[in-house]
Amino acid sequence: MPKLKTTVLPRKFKVGLQLLPDPMPGADLETVIRILSTAHPEITTATMKGPAIEADAQVWSFSDSIGTKG
Repeated sequence: MPKLKTTVLPRKFKVGLQLLPDPMPGADLETVIRILSTAHPEITTATMKGPAIEADAQVWSFSDSIGTKG
């Protein structure tokens, strides 16, 4: 029987068109969002989607939660 190898894929965060590396790999997502929001304040009100597996990484995306009223 072949041996299976498991690996943890690194996280990356997509803000707009920018793909950012994980600033703190051992931290939970809430902590990472707080860290990233200092440089990208728009993610505090954005909707987070993911992870999607792209090029051997977990990619979490932030999309604007701006909508229309009424």
